[in-house]
Amino acid sequence: MVTRRTASLLSRWADWLVMAATLTQVSARQILPAAESEAQAAAREAEGLRRRLLSWQHLQAAADWLERRQQLELHVSARGRPEAGVGSVAIEGGELAELMRACLAALALPDQMEEAYRLPLRTLWPVPDSIARIRDRLVVLPDGSALTSSLPDLQATDDFRKGSAIAGLFDAGLELARANLLMLDQAETWQIILV
Repeated sequence: MVTRRTASLLSRWADWLVMAATLTQVSARQILPAAESEAQAAAREAEGLRRRLLSWQHLQAAADWLERRQQLELHVSARGRPEAGVGSVAIEGGELAELMRACLAALALPDQMEEAYRLPLRTLWPVPDSIARIRDRLVVLPDGSALTSSLPDLQATDDFRKGSAIAGLFDAGLELARANLLMLDQAETWQIILV
C-alpha cells in the first residue's frame, strides 16, 4: 500500500531523475557540441535549468518550513483548548490566557463612564400583589368579569411596568385557577379572559 508520504517521495525522486537526465544531456552538448550555435543554445538551456533548479530549491525550503510549523488540531487546538498531552496554546509573546486577561483589562470601563452604561433598575409588579388584588376584586366584581378589571390604575406608569402588571395578573390568575379558587374562561384565542 502506497501512502501519501511515499507517493510524495517517489514524485520528488522522479523530478530529480528527470532533472539529472536533462542536465547530463545539456552538459554533453556543451562538452561535445556539433556546432558553435548548438553550444550556445546548450549553454542558454543549462542556465535556464539552473534557475529553475534554484527556484525549485527555494520552493522546497519554504514547503519544508511550513511543514515544520505547528498545525491546527494536530499540534495546537482551536480557541485555546489544549488537547490531551499537547499542553497550552502558546502565542507569540505569551499564553492565550494572558492575552484574554489583557483584553478584559482594556475593555473595563472607567469609573466615571460605568454609571452612564448602567441600565436603570426596573421595578416589576409582584405576583403576590396581583393575587391579593384579584382576591379583593372577586368580592366586588360580578361573575364573568374580565381578568384585566383587576389591574391597578396604570395611567402614570411606564410601558415596562404596565407589561409587568399584565403579566403578573395573568400569572396570578393561573395560580388561583390551579388552586381551584376561581375559574378562567376564554371564548376564543386572543380574546378577553373572563373570571
